[in-house]
Amino acid sequence: MVRGASLAGLAAGLLLSAGAPARAQEKVKVSFRAAAPADTPQYDVLFISGNCPELGSWNPGQVSLVKKDGAYALDVEVKAGVPLEYKYTRGSWDTVEKGADFSELENRRFTPLAPAEVADTIQKWADKKPYLPGKATVTGAVKYHRDFRSRALGNKRTLAVWLPPSYERDAARRYPVIYLHDGQNLFDKATAFIGEEWGADEAAAALAAEDPALEAILVGVYNTGERLAEYTPHRDAARGGGKGRDYARFLVKEVKPFIDASYRTLPDRRHTSVAGSSLGGVISLYLLLEYPGVFSAAGVLSPSLYWADRALPRLAEKKAHAGKMKIWLSMGTEEGDGSERAVALEDARKLRGLLLGKGFVEKKDLIYVEDQGARHSEKYWAGQVPALLRFLLGGGS
Repeated sequence: MVRGASLAGLAAGLLLSAGAPARAQEKVKVSFRAAAPADTPQYDVLFISGNCPELGSWNPGQVSLVKKDGAYALDVEVKAGVPLEYKYTRGSWDTVEKGADFSELENRRFTPLAPAEVADTIQKWADKKPYLPGKATVTGAVKYHRDFRSRALGNKRTLAVWLPPSYERDAARRYPVIYLHDGQNLFDKATAFIGEEWGADEAAAALAAEDPALEAILVGVYNTGERLAEYTPHRDAARGGGKGRDYARFLVKEVKPFIDASYRTLPDRRHTSVAGSSLGGVISLYLLLEYPGVFSAAGVLSPSLYWADRALPRLAEKKAHAGKMKIWLSMGTEEGDGSERAVALEDARKLRGLLLGKGFVEKKDLIYVEDQGARHSEKYWAGQVPALLRFLLGGGS
């Protein structure tokens, strides 16, 4: 998780009360009290993530707060005189707190010298940033299907469909389709999270110019306020979620039939793939594993493999089949802080090893990338898109 410097004043906790000073290295009780924004989902759990074991050692979904009278509370005992750094999340870095203008916050800081109560006000959540109109940066033709309603999920969203350069002039040609999650972030800075887009339109156009045989339709499926739940097929005991099965049915039974009926697609599994990042990587791999008759390949970027006690790797152990599917798996070397960074890389390496053990062959039906210096953000995922598209479109298995 990137922790940049801004809005330092908002990041600081308000010390309400303190007892007599304690001797260095003695344990003192610190009571955290946090007020959450009004748009915090009613049933979401709040977590504190910080630089010591009592605060989860920067694990974004380990140490939870208890909701009481509209606020959230946590009592911990920590070493006196040792500076604390921390932030609040709703279970993942996708949902970390932000400043009032959605800017990055410095870590909150507090050094406990005696028993104390700290009151914090959370301004915004990262995943609640509105998509405001701005200068469009779209390359090529994108068709928007707004308010596309889902029977499976009981909500609606936008589908953004990027059409390849030859689509209008070659009326007889049909095209492979790649379905991508977090559709707001794919083509246009005006809709992308904090203005960082993947540049999938530019990458696909450049690939088409280099090799016209690799032209494809890209379908960006926008996320909703239920992103965390919809992108997680397994319910996490502490973080919630678990509507991913419904989302998968929505994509397979509602979105894909609509796209195949509306555009000149190659609808068979060999020409259909899916991709996403973070929790979008989780649901992408799940779709490939559970619907191998629909998808032949998946792009799994920076997947949150820890979710639900690593349920997804266990599913891959049962259902991943070499020779029948292709997987792009990547992880940045700077994703998270401290031990969390090491765990993310370890999880990705273990999944790679699991797939190799099942007969996958690297550079054939498995691409594994450790993106040096990359953090958990659209900026770095964008750098992988050209090679990702080439892999997904380079022939089905």
